[in-house]
Amino acid sequence: MSVKIIKKNINYHSVSVDQIDQLEEAITKLCEDIKTANENYYFTRIINRAEMLKKGYSEEFINKRIADKKEELKELEVRAEAGRIYVKIYVYEPCRFSSQHFRTWGFINIRNADFKIGDIFLGNGGRPALNKARGNVLEGYDPIKKKCPWQPEYLI
Repeated sequence: MSVKIIKKNINYHSVSVDQIDQLEEAITKLCEDIKTANENYYFTRIINRAEMLKKGYSEEFINKRIADKKEELKELEVRAEAGRIYVKIYVYEPCRFSSQHFRTWGFINIRNADFKIGDIFLGNGGRPALNKARGNVLEGYDPIKKKCPWQPEYLI
């Protein structure tokens, strides 16, 4: 499991020491859950053995594809990078065409006074979409139960 929290330029004005500890624990758990959700997604949706057998793929081909994907997923890494106002969650995954591919999963509020500490935001072009929080890490947020592990849930 590769989860890294990179701390830089953190300015915790108006955040208590207890909240900082709780937030760091919750972010670490969130990163681990995002990694698990991505792995589950690959092995239940992308590589579905029964569907592949129906389509006529050989057992040998399916086993090789699963083994290759398991090897790739060992390199999957989730990182949290703390800025002055938000913590940005990245997912780094191996890519056949380049050395590494990363994408922004979402953002977590640490200093925006308009929202609660720990609120989760969807990414919007490298910045958080501030129309509404998608959940809160301190109140419990489970990306494993969500439909899409690539980002926080869309608003419905």
